[in-house]
Amino acid sequence: MIKIAIMGYGVVGGGVAYLCREKRESLERKSGLSFSVKYILDQKAFPGDPWADRIVTDPDSIFEDPEVSLVVETMGGITAAYEYTKRALLAKKHVVTSNKELVSHHGKELLDLAYRQGVYYRYEAAVGGGIPLLVTLREALAANDILRLDGILNGTCNYILTKLSYEDMRFDEALTQAQRLGYAERNPEADVEGLDAGRKLAILASMVSGEWVHPEKIHIEGISHIDREDAEVAASLGKELKLVSMLRTKKSGDKTQYGLLVAPVLIDSEHNLSIAQGVYNAVQITADPVEDILLYGPGAGALPTASAVLGDMIEVCNHEWTEERGEQWTDLKEDRLIAYGDQEVRALIRIKSGLSSGDLSSHLRDLGGFELLESPLEGEELILTTNPKLREGRLESAISELPEEYFIRVLRLLD
Repeated sequence: MIKIAIMGYGVVGGGVAYLCREKRESLERKSGLSFSVKYILDQKAFPGDPWADRIVTDPDSIFEDPEVSLVVETMGGITAAYEYTKRALLAKKHVVTSNKELVSHHGKELLDLAYRQGVYYRYEAAVGGGIPLLVTLREALAANDILRLDGILNGTCNYILTKLSYEDMRFDEALTQAQRLGYAERNPEADVEGLDAGRKLAILASMVSGEWVHPEKIHIEGISHIDREDAEVAASLGKELKLVSMLRTKKSGDKTQYGLLVAPVLIDSEHNLSIAQGVYNAVQITADPVEDILLYGPGAGALPTASAVLGDMIEVCNHEWTEERGEQWTDLKEDRLIAYGDQEVRALIRIKSGLSSGDLSSHLRDLGGFELLESPLEGEELILTTNPKLREGRLESAISELPEEYFIRVLRLLD
C-alpha cells in the first residue's frame, strides 16, 4: 500500500482521490499498486465529504510523515505550490503535478532539485489533460527525432472557435457560454490570450530539446481579436480557425534550432487537427522515422486530468529512481531558438475594399507575391494570401506599408 498526499482539493485533486478509491481493484490488477490517500491539504473544510477525515491545513504534517512517499500537487498557481513542491522534494518525496504554470516557470529548478534528491518530478497532466502526450514523447518516441509538432492545447479557445465557426456566434457570446458551462474561468485572460497554450508549448519544447524554454521566449497570440467574420472567411476557403501551438526543428550540421509560436491559424477542414471540436484537444507529431502521429482526447476536466496524474503515479512507483531515469533541463543555449521574425509563414490578409490591384502591389511589394481571392463578405473587403512562404519579419514589414484604415486582420495558414 503506497500512502500519498494530495495538495489542493479542487477539480483535479478531487478527481485523483476519486480514482484512487473507485479504481483501486483495476489499478492493483493492472499495475500491482494500491494507493491510500493519507492526507489532503486544503484551507477549506469539506463537511460530509468522503475524505473529510483526511483534510489537513498544515503542510508540515505531510512533509514530516515518513510514511508518505508520493505527493500530488494540484493546487495551481506558482506561489504556495512552488514552496510546497520544493519542501516535498527536499523531504525526498516524489512529486506528481498537473500545474502547467509552475512547471513552465520553475520546471528546471524543480527537476534539478528532484534529481539531486534522487526522486521523481513528473508532470504529464500539465500538458494535454488526459492525452498521453509526454509519455509518448519521452518513451514511445525515444528513438525518434521530433521534426514538428502542432497542437490544439486549450479547450476553452477551441470551444469558442468552434462556436464561431459552426453556430454563427460572436466571440463574446461564445465566451459567456463557455464560462456558464465551466469551460472558461471568470477571468479568461490566460486562455483567450494564449498564455495557457504558451505554457504548455514551453514545457513541450523544454522536454523535446532538453533545454529550459521559458514561456516568455515564445511569441504568443491569443484569439480575443478573432470575430465571426474571420470564421466566415475561413469557411469560404474550406478551412477552420484553430489556436495552434507550433514547434518546428531546423538542423544545420550538428546544430538544431527550434521555432516556437502560438497563434490562431487557418487549417484545411480535412486536416487531422480538425478532428478536435469543442473542448477537445489534438496534437500531431511529425518525427523521424515514425512520420506522423495524431493524439486526440479531452484536454481538461477532473477525471481525464486525474487519469494522467495516476499514470505518472504508477510510473514513479513502479520504477526505482536512477540517474538514467531522472530528468533535467539544461540552460537554454543562446542561439537555440529561431527568432520570431525569422520564422517562415504563409498568411491570409483581410483588407477593406477600396484599393486597386496596382495600389495593393505597390503597398505590399515586400510580400514577394500574393494571390487575390474572392471574399464571402462581398463589397466589404478583399482577401489575399501570401505566396510563397516568407519570414514573419518580412510579413510585418509589408503589413506596415498598408494604409492603417484598410487593414483588418492577418491570419496564418498552417502548412
